[in-house]
Order: sequence, then structure tokens, then C-alpha cells
Amino acid sequence: VPEIVIDAVSGSFLGIPYPVFWGIVVILAAWKLLYGSRYGLHLFAIGGGIASGAESAARNFGVSDRRNIILAYVLCSCFAAAAGVFLAGRIVSGDPNVGLLFELDTVTAVALGGTQLSGGIGSLHGTVIGALVMALLANGMNLANVSPFVQTAIKGGILLAVVGLQSRKKMGL
Repeated sequence: VPEIVIDAVSGSFLGIPYPVFWGIVVILAAWKLLYGSRYGLHLFAIGGGIASGAESAARNFGVSDRRNIILAYVLCSCFAAAAGVFLAGRIVSGDPNVGLLFELDTVTAVALGGTQLSGGIGSLHGTVIGALVMALLANGMNLANVSPFVQTAIKGGILLAVVGLQSRKKMGL
């Protein structure tokens, strides 16, 4: 891992540890993207239409749904790549197998934060709270010496419970 990556994630900036600093920067960028731009409004409109069973609702109002969905996937990939570089700098290794089970944690954190997995309903602050709860849960289980296999089962059970409690009417079912 290049020294510049390691230096960018270890240490502090104005007394704030770099992981906290970069987390705040990413949250502010995501907030601006979702709540402070026309693109975020279009994303919520597209997801809300799909969730209510009216897939073409946003398109009927002139929103280019295909372009916005493709851009959402590109932005998601860019954020994932930045997270991968950050993780490589934190562990000072470029091992591709490090983040294999992070997808379960991320989906569970998003669902726990109140985002409907069918789309259209959700918030950034809910997702941040869900991520903090998942981090506290993982840290607590590590401190309690819970087996990684049991940890995965517990997180999967939480995901099933949260999705099972989501309103079916809002999901179009």
C-alpha cells in the first residue's frame, strides 16, 4: 500500500482523527448529493415510483430514470472504491479477501436505519445511525469473544427481522 494512502487514514487533522474526519466529509458529500441537489430529488422520485408499483411515474414527469439509475450505480461504485482504499490504508495490506462479509453489514445497517429495500423511502441520518448501531454490535460481540460464524448468523437474523417488520403496504406487496 503506498505511503500516501497510509498517511491519509492514520493520524489526525485539527485534533480530529482521520477516520472521523473522512467519515464526516463523506456524510456531508452524501447529504449534499441527496438533499441539496436535483439529482437526489430524482432518485427519491424514481425509487418512490417503483415502491408504489408505478415504475414509470418519475419518467412521466420528465425524469430520465435510466440515466439517473446508471449514475447511482457509478456513484455507488466510486464510494465503494474509496472505502476499499481507506480500508487498505487502515490495515496496511491490499488483501482482496478482507471485506468479504461487509455486504451483510451494510445492507443490515441500511435496513436498520429505516430505508425500505424496495426503494423510495429512507434517509441519510437513519443509515448513519444504523451503521453506528451495527459497529457497536460488532464491537460488543468481538469483546465478548463471540465466534465470527455466530456473529454472521446474528447479523443475518437482525436483517431478516428488520425486513420482516417493514410495512408491506409501502413496499407494494
